[in-house]
Amino acid sequence: MKSASGVSVDEGKRRAEEKGLFFIETSALDSTNVKEAFQIMIREVYNNVRRKVLNSDSAPRTLVCVVDGE
Repeated sequence: MKSASGVSVDEGKRRAEEKGLFFIETSALDSTNVKEAFQIMIREVYNNVRRKVLNSDSAPRTLVCVVDGE
């Protein structure tokens, strides 16, 4: 898949890895990995709240989704 911004999956993975972010390819067109992306996001938010790191100096990991909806 390629997003509307022209970023390939490999490029998205590379950029996410460089910034220490999660990456999961999703598609709004056929719902590929959409549920999984939300589950990962909710789990990470829960874990961050549980560890009380939301306001600390250590940055929590962030989920980045590339959605191909066209």
